Amino acid sequence: LSFANRPLSRIYEFDYETGEPSRIIKLEKDGPNAVNLFFNIGIFFHSKDSIFVDSGGFGYYLVDDKGEVLKKFGLPPKENTMDPDCCPISFSNASFVEGNTLFGVQRSSVNDEPEVSEYTFGSIDISSDSKTKKLLKLSAFVPDYKKIIEMELSKNPWVVSFHPSFYKLEEFLYAASPISDSVYVFKDFELVEKYYVGNEAVKPTDYRSFLLLSQIQQLKDGVQSVREVNQPPHYSDVFVSPDGNLIYRILIEATKGKKVETLDYEIPEVAKASLVVFDKSSGQLTTFDLPEEEIDIPLSTQSRSVFVSSVGIHFETKEQENEDRLDFRVFGLGKIE
Repeated sequence: LSFANRPLSRIYEFDYETGEPSRIIKLEKDGPNAVNLFFNIGIFFHSKDSIFVDSGGFGYYLVDDKGEVLKKFGLPPKENTMDPDCCPISFSNASFVEGNTLFGVQRSSVNDEPEVSEYTFGSIDISSDSKTKKLLKLSAFVPDYKKIIEMELSKNPWVVSFHPSFYKLEEFLYAASPISDSVYVFKDFELVEKYYVGNEAVKPTDYRSFLLLSQIQQLKDGVQSVREVNQPPHYSDVFVSPDGNLIYRILIEATKGKKVETLDYEIPEVAKASLVVFDKSSGQLTTFDLPEEEIDIPLSTQSRSVFVSSVGIHFETKEQENEDRLDFRVFGLGKIE
């Protein structure tokens, strides 16, 4: 288990059994091992001593377990200057490496060609900086992809881009739309399997209602993001057990407005959610309610507060007993720990 702290420029690794920090990797801000960061840190552990860092606009870095920079790639034309086009992919549960090529969910840019919007996965060559954003078409697993793209490109209204969920396990890439009950499985970006992983009692919303939940509004001095606080049913993320047998999906059934002291508007938070689990070996589908008052349930399709192990699926608890450790609640089939 690991996470990155942007303000402190550190990567923390925790021991799963004890919950205590087992390793802290400091990223330098100056000198030959400097790692320039933007708003956030994206990290992908290729191995214990080979860690990819996504700066979010200043390029990618490969660092070792001591924080030493082994390689820089995808850098802007002028180093230390921000350029979103330099970083075509983001790091998530779906990132993986094959030879010198690093794959991940593509990051959109205003400079993208129109046809790029039809694709959702990309790659960058670590040695040559060769990039592509045309690896997996939305049409392969999103039935309404044409209407979604048309609505995004029209900017009337200006909606935030549609983001599916992905999970990589061994040679398989799992993909799911937040408004679909199906999970699609790809190998080498070719469809090999499709599973129904949904809640028959709750129908996810349509594409237009979903896109309207997050919009960009033009202001005199810039733009602002606006999110609907009362959201209809949709899925937030997909996960797979280490043995590949269980597929987990988080279904957001309802949301409500939440007041934040530092903001003059409300933000959405989960009011009701359920966990859908599909057992591939038995074909059994199980659904149970999640305690939204006790755990952090993500609205995003790329969650960083949820992970799976052989024990079950882990949700970060809202109340943390110690600032030096992370507390999670674990849900498994037939038991709750």
